[in-house]
Amino acid sequence: MKNRHIRHLFKLFFGWILLALSMNTQAAGPSTVAKLNSDLWPNSITSKQEFDTASRAEILIFLSVYKELFSTDIKPSVLKIKSINAVSFERWKARFKTTWLNTFLDATKTCKNEKELGCSFKENNFEKLLVYSENFKNSLPEKYNPWLEMSDGFYRTYLKEQARLAALFPNPTSEILPLSDIEIIGDRFKDGEFLITLDDGPTKTDDTAKYSKLLKDNGISAFFFAVGDSLETKMKMTSAETVKNIYQGQCLASHGYHHKSHQTWKEWKSSIDKNQALIKQITGKNSPIAFRPPYGQVQQDLVNYLASQHSTIYLWNIDSQDWHSGITAKEVSLRVKKLMLLWRKGIILFHDVHQKAFVAIPEVVQFAKGPNLHWIDCSSVKMNQQKMDS
Repeated sequence: MKNRHIRHLFKLFFGWILLALSMNTQAAGPSTVAKLNSDLWPNSITSKQEFDTASRAEILIFLSVYKELFSTDIKPSVLKIKSINAVSFERWKARFKTTWLNTFLDATKTCKNEKELGCSFKENNFEKLLVYSENFKNSLPEKYNPWLEMSDGFYRTYLKEQARLAALFPNPTSEILPLSDIEIIGDRFKDGEFLITLDDGPTKTDDTAKYSKLLKDNGISAFFFAVGDSLETKMKMTSAETVKNIYQGQCLASHGYHHKSHQTWKEWKSSIDKNQALIKQITGKNSPIAFRPPYGQVQQDLVNYLASQHSTIYLWNIDSQDWHSGITAKEVSLRVKKLMLLWRKGIILFHDVHQKAFVAIPEVVQFAKGPNLHWIDCSSVKMNQQKMDS
């Protein structure tokens, strides 16, 4: 009896170890995420001009932190990993320079004179922009101090989130770098354009339907990247017609048949094809595949297959982290709004299987009204992203 009990404990122990290892290979998410508990920007953001002013400030503080963190080679221990893939890391840094120089220049287009906040930079050089960001940070008026302190801490954590993904790439792959032109990250949208996406549904409850209605009521058409086995369960509980109605006005797209990493899984093609057949059954449309890989992880054969099908992989550049237990719904909302100011465009990742987005989405939508930011209709997303690589 005693030996049987000991064997049972050993099985449980090794089961936990295997589960932990499995999760570690699939999800590259950080243990700590960048978050805010309040909005300390001292000015209103109710117009395009005010949005651009706040955006310039966000980008410059972000870059000042980047300059400090990456002025010398960063150690793997800082990113809480064992080693850094130097090739991928340098590729990310090269993209970083191009992205943030262009993004900051976009934010200066509404500048009327050099005395406006962040409007005196006239160069087309990233290294000079880094120096400018440091000077900007050190010369801000006192009223910005609470916002500056909060933002400095936020971007230190956020940059480590990004750098960690780059250092690990391609083991695993992620949204940080594309393998192919068919992968849309969102950083190549037009300035002020945003696309909302929700992953992992449909839920057995009516949460997915509530999210769909919430978006429709706000005039937004989003991508719902659904998991095939959840779709089948929902269809058995209701009907294909009912499931179709849930996504009315939205875009039902594929998150694979099973929610597991498609990077090392040998059955990835079956997963994609089986889920696409379900989507066709529900929508009645034979459209190219719109695929969001679980965890953002793909392999080259998968990318080649989807390219041969004239299909698209949708990644993201604004991660709400609404799935993370260490962040509240209010903090999700504040994080997304801050990253919208920073990135100025892109694909926002939410999950319809989590409640936090019920709080965040209305606040994000309200935030976008003043500056008149544009929500891209999911049915009109174009493959107009320019190739951006080193």
